[in-house]
Amino acid sequence: DQLGAAPIIPNHIADDAVPGSIRRAEHFLRMLRIIIQYLKNRLNSEEHANNTTTNNINRGISQRRNQQARVEVESPSAFLLDLEQKTALDREPLKYFYSRLHSLMRTVAMVDLDEAAALGQLANFLTLAATYHVEH
Repeated sequence: DQLGAAPIIPNHIADDAVPGSIRRAEHFLRMLRIIIQYLKNRLNSEEHANNTTTNNINRGISQRRNQQARVEVESPSAFLLDLEQKTALDREPLKYFYSRLHSLMRTVAMVDLDEAAALGQLANFLTLAATYHVEH
């Protein structure tokens, strides 16, 4: 399977029905688009912050040279809280993103799953983050 292995999640979540908020394909895809836009905005703002700092430090040096990527580490809870605050999305349906994407791919009989590999990784990440976050 090109989407990768299903994330390991507790049986009580695996056996639950997919929430109504993502049961219909168009609702699931709308939520997925919002999350992708959130991630793009987050990456662009971090990239812009890195470029601004680098450009201020290295004035006069070519801006086209390769820059190291900045890695940010945060807990699943912090990530989900930021996602929830900036998108107004509920985190509960995220637990079912992998299974919902997989179901949708089977429904549309997608042949070239290589094109969906990144979506599979994103759905896997969201499922794991939402399943194993710790409430404070």
